[in-house]
Amino acid sequence: MKRPIPDVLRRGLESAMANWPLIALRIAENVLFLILIVASIIAAVVPVLVSIGIAAFDADNPAESATAIGTALLEHLSVFLWIFLGALVVMFLMMVIHSFVMAGCTRTLVDADGSRGPLKVFNMERWLSGGKQSMWTVFWIYNITYGTTLIPVLVPLVLTLAGILAFRDQMVPIAIIGCSGIAIALFLFVIACIIASIWSLKAMILAVERDLGASDAAKVAWAEAKSDFGRHFAVAFILLVVSVGGAATISTFSVFFSVPTAHNAYMSLAFAPARMVISLFQSVFSAAAGMWMLASFAALSDRP
Repeated sequence: MKRPIPDVLRRGLESAMANWPLIALRIAENVLFLILIVASIIAAVVPVLVSIGIAAFDADNPAESATAIGTALLEHLSVFLWIFLGALVVMFLMMVIHSFVMAGCTRTLVDADGSRGPLKVFNMERWLSGGKQSMWTVFWIYNITYGTTLIPVLVPLVLTLAGILAFRDQMVPIAIIGCSGIAIALFLFVIACIIASIWSLKAMILAVERDLGASDAAKVAWAEAKSDFGRHFAVAFILLVVSVGGAATISTFSVFFSVPTAHNAYMSLAFAPARMVISLFQSVFSAAAGMWMLASFAALSDRP
């Protein structure tokens, strides 16, 4: 049975709301990521920067400070290599955690959509089981989908670099080539991320639903999305508009509370609780929109 688009969106929303603890888990994941990032900066980056003298940056003499920082970077390349490697480890850890969370969420929402009874099927045992079973499959799905779609972004960057090297003694052509190349690359990057997001969600659903490996799930997801392009595109487009539009609307309220505090420390302190509430609401909305999209892609699957 191919559900019509309104039914897909309705069932996806109902499934996401019925299993609302998944939204709470996504918010907890974001909080954990923030803690990891802050802890990594405090534990690794700050002491290293202080030890090589970058903490002595003088805002009144930016030119001299910039020269000092550049010299420090050249003299301590091995230190910054370790920082880079540490950042890669943290990114890898965050990606593994996200893969586990999304695998558990996918397992829950696939079971909810396949249920002929109530949509509320969430329990920690089901979520943890799904995470353990499909974590690495989801991890490699992300690598396959995002890695494949981001390759075209490298083309304008390589051409831009080649153009800059060809006209390295002429400032005007370098400026034109550089700005044009970066603009094209950014445009392709946004398109690639949207395609990869849709492709990865579809592949995760199929991997959990049919017990497929990452490579097979990615291939089947691409084929099924092409064969049923209309429904997949419409659902993804509608939910992306809702997600981006909702986040932008919430952000405007944050800006509204920030304008009066730009040059007044007391007003900034007074409006701080309001901005915190808005930030929390934005996190809840983003997590809910993500679960709605995942649940809707589960509802796109053909059912007997």
